[in-house]
Amino acid sequence: MPSWFRAVRKTLSWHRRAVAAVCAVVAVLALAAALRPPEAPRAPVVVAAATLRGGQPVAPGDVRVARWPAELVPAEAITDPSAVIGRTLAAPVTSGSPLTAVAVVADRSGALAPGMVIAPVRVADPDLIALLRPGDRIDLLGAGAEGRYAVLADGVRLVAVPTAEESGGGLAPSGSGASMVLVEVDADAALTLAEAAAAGPIAVVLR
Repeated sequence: MPSWFRAVRKTLSWHRRAVAAVCAVVAVLALAAALRPPEAPRAPVVVAAATLRGGQPVAPGDVRVARWPAELVPAEAITDPSAVIGRTLAAPVTSGSPLTAVAVVADRSGALAPGMVIAPVRVADPDLIALLRPGDRIDLLGAGAEGRYAVLADGVRLVAVPTAEESGGGLAPSGSGASMVLVEVDADAALTLAEAAAAGPIAVVLR
């Protein structure tokens, strides 16, 4: 057999083995792709861009849209930022957490006096909630020196009494026995109320 023929046959044999190896690799990759579970569908959800305080209106920079696995998106999650901009948070929302329909109350910023904000207040006596109506003027009392109550804010306007759905959803401490109201106060009073809330629920006196 001529030497050139043996060389050609050897070259063809090597190419056949190379092609067979490539085909085997392609087959393995195709099988792996076929067996890989499909990627879970994702859905848009509006989340807090930073930790947000309760009682503050939501500004455009406070939220962003994230894409979550559809099965992890809460049923009441807000998916369109325009649906939450300008509305007031019923309670604090941590950074990255989704905003839900129960985390916000209706837009009331237009009714606020200049320099005023809306502050959430946990009330010590939940039975008193039934007597309160938006527009009421109330005094707010908290723990003071020597265990006595001290006036935290007086004559403040009651903005809203959220329903159980609006103030619930895990926002209230379990077993606290407290209910929430929203009041119109200045920034200093809002800070005082937030500090007092750390010591416990706040008492309400009707005017």
